[in-house]
Amino acid sequence: MKFWAIIAIGLGGYICLVNWISLYQSWRTKKHISSVPLVGAVLLGLGLAYFEKTRYFAFLSIVADWGTILLIICIPSLVKQFWEVSGFNLIQTFVGNSKGVKYQLKLYKKGIFVIIQVEPFFKVLTRLQLLIEIFKVKIQFLLFPVAQFFSFLIGF
Repeated sequence: MKFWAIIAIGLGGYICLVNWISLYQSWRTKKHISSVPLVGAVLLGLGLAYFEKTRYFAFLSIVADWGTILLIICIPSLVKQFWEVSGFNLIQTFVGNSKGVKYQLKLYKKGIFVIIQVEPFFKVLTRLQLLIEIFKVKIQFLLFPVAQFFSFLIGF
């Protein structure tokens, strides 16, 4: 178990570091670079909580991770946005079809609207099957040279 705690500290610390680097890169390039909330803080906190001497400092993993700090800062805005598009504020829903695809226009209070494209289930399955086939082809393409190499070593 000690091994996994050390792995969690290392991985959590690495993710926290990458989140801070993403903040610096966003500032430097003036382009938004996303950070990963909670993952680094949770891993770091769990790893620190395992050891007796660092257990009391495990809560500091929350402020050690920029992604988690950003999530905490954004929670009020997220709650506001969820409330604005909740069923309590829904005024009207319009439904339309075009070429087998269903569209929904939802009108909310304060002039907020959402357009949703709902594809039929068979189209979703067809796309999923296509992705699976592409994945199979890529795996076979990647594994073919490896298989050739091993067959060369074995002498087949």
